[in-house]
Amino acid sequence: MYPTKSREGPLKKKVNRRINPSRRRRQVSGLNLSDGLKFISSLLLPLALGVFTVVITFEQQKTTRHQRDEDRLAFQLQREEDRNSSRLQREEDRDASRLQREEDRTASQLQRDQDKYLNEERYKNELIDTYIKEMGQLLANNSGSFTSNSITATLARVKTLNIFRQLDPQRNIRIIRFLHEAGQLNYLANSSSLDLSSAELRNINFSYSTINKKKLETLSLAGAILSNATFVRVQMEHLNFSEAQLDDSDFFWTRTDNVDYSFSQLDNANFSFSNLSNINFSNSKLKNANFSFSDLLNTSLSSSEMKNTNVSFAKLDTVKFFSTELGNIDFSSTRLDHIEFWGASLKHINFSSNLFTDIKFSSASLSNVNFSYSWLFNAKFDNTTLHNTNFSSTILVSASFSEAKVSDTDFQQVSCVEANFFLATLSNSNFTGANAKRASFQGSDLTSVSFFGTNLYMSDFRSTKVTESQLQSALSIQDAILPNQTLADDPNLINNGQADCNVSLNESWTLTTGNITIARSNMTTRNCYFALTSYDTGATMSQRVDLLKKWDSKSWPKSQAVLRANMSIGVSIQLKGINSSGNILDHTHFNFPRSNTTLVLDEIMQEFEVVIEFSALANRSNSENYWCDDIKLFIIYGTYSDFLRVIPEIPVNARWAQNGVTVAGGYGGSATNRLMNPYGLFVDDDQTIVIADYLNHRIIQWKMGDTNGKVVAGGNGKGRRLDQLYYPSDVLIDKETDSLIICDRGNRRVARWSRLSGTKQGEILIDNIDCWGLAMDDQRYLYVSDWQKDEVRRYQIGNKNGTLVAGGNGKGAGLNQLNFPTYILVDRQQTVYVSDSSNNRVMKWNKGATEGIVVAGGQGKGNALTQLDGPHGLFVDTFGTLYVAESFNYRVIRWPKGAKQGTVIVGGNGKGSEPNQLSYLKGLSFDRQGNLYVADMNNNRVQRFLIR
Repeated sequence: MYPTKSREGPLKKKVNRRINPSRRRRQVSGLNLSDGLKFISSLLLPLALGVFTVVITFEQQKTTRHQRDEDRLAFQLQREEDRNSSRLQREEDRDASRLQREEDRTASQLQRDQDKYLNEERYKNELIDTYIKEMGQLLANNSGSFTSNSITATLARVKTLNIFRQLDPQRNIRIIRFLHEAGQLNYLANSSSLDLSSAELRNINFSYSTINKKKLETLSLAGAILSNATFVRVQMEHLNFSEAQLDDSDFFWTRTDNVDYSFSQLDNANFSFSNLSNINFSNSKLKNANFSFSDLLNTSLSSSEMKNTNVSFAKLDTVKFFSTELGNIDFSSTRLDHIEFWGASLKHINFSSNLFTDIKFSSASLSNVNFSYSWLFNAKFDNTTLHNTNFSSTILVSASFSEAKVSDTDFQQVSCVEANFFLATLSNSNFTGANAKRASFQGSDLTSVSFFGTNLYMSDFRSTKVTESQLQSALSIQDAILPNQTLADDPNLINNGQADCNVSLNESWTLTTGNITIARSNMTTRNCYFALTSYDTGATMSQRVDLLKKWDSKSWPKSQAVLRANMSIGVSIQLKGINSSGNILDHTHFNFPRSNTTLVLDEIMQEFEVVIEFSALANRSNSENYWCDDIKLFIIYGTYSDFLRVIPEIPVNARWAQNGVTVAGGYGGSATNRLMNPYGLFVDDDQTIVIADYLNHRIIQWKMGDTNGKVVAGGNGKGRRLDQLYYPSDVLIDKETDSLIICDRGNRRVARWSRLSGTKQGEILIDNIDCWGLAMDDQRYLYVSDWQKDEVRRYQIGNKNGTLVAGGNGKGAGLNQLNFPTYILVDRQQTVYVSDSSNNRVMKWNKGATEGIVVAGGQGKGNALTQLDGPHGLFVDTFGTLYVAESFNYRVIRWPKGAKQGTVIVGGNGKGSEPNQLSYLKGLSFDRQGNLYVADMNNNRVQRFLIR
């Protein structure tokens, strides 16, 4: 029998586990640390794996969701894109269809427009053809003239005006061409032109459709309406635009001659850069017009109205503004020669920085006109009314304000030497700092005029309303004629120069040697005098004068000191100019019978020294003859002579007429209408030509346009007397003394002849000199070339000892040598230019240089453009361009500054007597306009070549 399991076993175990807790505790408490860690590890690993599994599962779920979202979004985007693409395609199809329809409509419209245009063009061409055919028939029926009778003239005019209204500007010019070629618009004497007044020709362009390739000739469009017409670069001659309307028309860069704009309207017209000659603008209206950079020659603007017009940088020659009304006009930087404003009204006009020659404002009215910084030569303001006019810093040469009414006008810093204010009325006007030397105010009313700091040397105030305080405020009134007809004196710079009997000699003078006393005289002309008492040894006394307190070199840079004295024989007086170091810069002296001397002031001079030397007596009984008295030292301010020979501003591209005009001589002989080998010449401000008439031993003067000259020096046969000359080779005019300075070559002297009427003889300035050429700088230093000593020296007038300024190192071709120097020129920097004749070159010697610079030629004798042959007369313009008269090349050549070769400007056509030929040239000169004058020696004439 199978054994029976006990049912108590497992139950008993459970019971035992339940009833034996202490045993369990004993078992647990019996575990060690290692077992604990193992136990914990066994728990953590499954836990970590579980966590990791959870995380992985979560991320997978997240990724799955994200992927589903992206797929869903991509699907939506694709579906939207498909919808948009379909919509865009439909829109593009609609736009393409619409554009095609629009293009079809446009093409259709263009075709219709083109057809219309072609029909209109065809119609207009048919109009022209019909017009020409009908007008041609009309001409044939009326002997080739529309103006043969009034009916034909009216019919032709009506048809023409009607066709102009129907046609465009380009076709209208074809009508004009037809009429002109048919001889119906000719502007010539003894011809009748078709009346086109009121013809509507707006916007017509003559620049590209001119009648004869950029040239309009003998055409009349009088009274036509030509607004906004274009004439750019067209050459116009003998045209009639009288009474025409030319508003907004463009005449830029035109060349115009003999054109009539009288009574026309030219508002906003542009004439800039144009050349206009023989033009009639009388009674025209020119508002807002532009003439800048233009040339106007022989033009009339009389009785016209000019307002808000630009005439700056222009050149006007022989222009008339009779009774013209000018308002707000800019003439700045313009050159005006031979201009007449008689009876004109000028308001708000800018003439600043201009050059004027022969300007007449007689009987005109000027208000708010600005002449500042301008040069005016021979300006006439006689009987003119001037109000609030500005002449500040202006140079007025030979200006006349006779009987003018001048109010509130500014003459500050003006140079008005020798100006004429005879019987003028000047009120509230200002001459502060002005140079009014030798001006005439005779009979004028100078109420409330300021002369503070004004140079009134030798001015005339006879019968003038002026106060003593006004004159005392002036810088100088030396030798001025006062209202009481006495001569004024400036304070004497010498202390006790009058030998005051009550003042000791030593108080003012330093006695260096000997003995001098102040003696009383019984002569009425001098109460006391300085007399020599150390008869055996002579005596010397001196006095120094502080120049810095007496002279402002910046305000009056060109000035000179004058020392006057009365003296006996045996007395000599020196005047020295001394710098801050005590060095003598310059000196001069004089003795009996002379009574004065002058010394040009230098900016670095600081004091004068006057030294009086009494020679020892040869005979004590003759002591009365050794005396000195009335010693006076004063300054003449503003002795500059910048306008002695004004240098023209010749354009760099200037040209001259190739045929010269004889302005003096033309035949050999001694009559006053002839010359015999003319040498040097000088052209004065008013185009008076003074000529050294070499073989006639005289200086002869020719006024422009005269057929006979006037002998002004010599002419009494060759000889050494003071009333004779002997082969004079050069001459110049000294404006300061109004005299001629002459190189009297055959007499080996330099002479001076006064230009005053009645002068019978000259005086010797320098003797024993083989002079040939002369020049004078703006400080009145005289320069003389010596062809024997091969040098050029500078002289102070009155001093016969010169200073070497060029050559002087013997005859030769070195840079410090000269060989037969002839004519010379000195610029404003005292640079000396010398025609070094036998070296066939022109040399330039800077001030103080020890050697010169070759500026023309120097490549041997020849006729190449790099060579010279016998250079004589020469000239240098404001740009430093050199002009040389070549005696043996029979030409005048022009060398720009720094150039290696020259350009022939006149002559060069072989030796001869034709207008374009020359024969052995000598002197050369220019006038202010840039016209060239040449002494054509062998042809016995002076030729003038007009600048173009």
